[in-house]
Amino acid sequence: MGEVLSVRDLRVVYRLPTATVEAVGGVSFSLAPGEILGLAGESGCGKTSAACALMRILPGTAEVRGEAFLEGTEILGLPEDEMSKVRWRRIAMVFQNAQAALNPTKTIGYQIAEPLQVHLGYSRRRALQEAGTLLERVRIDPKRLRDYPHQLSGGMRQRAVIAMALACRPAVLIADEPTTALDVMVQAQIIELLKELRDEYGLSLIYISHDLMLLSEICTRIAVMYAGLIAEVAPTGELFRKPLHPYTRKLLGAVTKLGFRAQRLETIPGSPPRLSPPPPGCRFASRCHRTTEACGREVPGLEPVEEGHAVACWNWRDDGAP
Repeated sequence: MGEVLSVRDLRVVYRLPTATVEAVGGVSFSLAPGEILGLAGESGCGKTSAACALMRILPGTAEVRGEAFLEGTEILGLPEDEMSKVRWRRIAMVFQNAQAALNPTKTIGYQIAEPLQVHLGYSRRRALQEAGTLLERVRIDPKRLRDYPHQLSGGMRQRAVIAMALACRPAVLIADEPTTALDVMVQAQIIELLKELRDEYGLSLIYISHDLMLLSEICTRIAVMYAGLIAEVAPTGELFRKPLHPYTRKLLGAVTKLGFRAQRLETIPGSPPRLSPPPPGCRFASRCHRTTEACGREVPGLEPVEEGHAVACWNWRDDGAP
């Protein structure tokens, strides 16, 4: 099966007046047609920076290096006028805060119709007709086309943003924690909707979240990020059955499991390292219970373990199965 997206050694560095911060330190992954890849990790680990780098929407203080091939075209080096034809047309993004992503002075219909006019050359009438169809597809009455964002509930705004991102039928959709501010029932509805849209439109999806249990409900494969690097990547079932990186194990140990009484949850001592500059060795070493001399000297690369399962740890063989 070919790859719709291939990312190689992606790096994002923020050059600030008082410091240079390496937010993403060399991330590589691929995305197959129809696949849902989860990017997991705590806040500040580089998930959103990596996603915004692929969309080419980072601020001017950011320096991006590496390669990203979208349907065979390298997009990180494209001139902006060429990238503007790709952004939203072939790769789109659903942002975490739907209220901030929508223009409060424009109707929902206008905002969904606009990319259809700009990228596909639709007339205004045809674009509004398609916008109504898209709203209906995300379970919003097309009559709400004339509503403004503040007139919709939180869940409806998030579904409207999804409709806007899907307007041009992109090959890749990035969803950056789209359900964080929603209640559990609405969250479940959004997850189910994304699954249906993946099947209907043949989407490839990157779903970003700190919630591993949520990712287990939607993703076919999960990459766990820590301090700007991928610590472990595996098919979802394999990752939950056989986590190899100590950080992944700690994350899974911190998840509340139904059916267990008086469960003692795991904690991770210490704090993530400063990335200005990053430490010379493994970035998890200061919080790990099984460090060796190599851990403080050299950054471990992703080592294949089984089909589709790789881990970046010098000592992953030293512990038995959890």
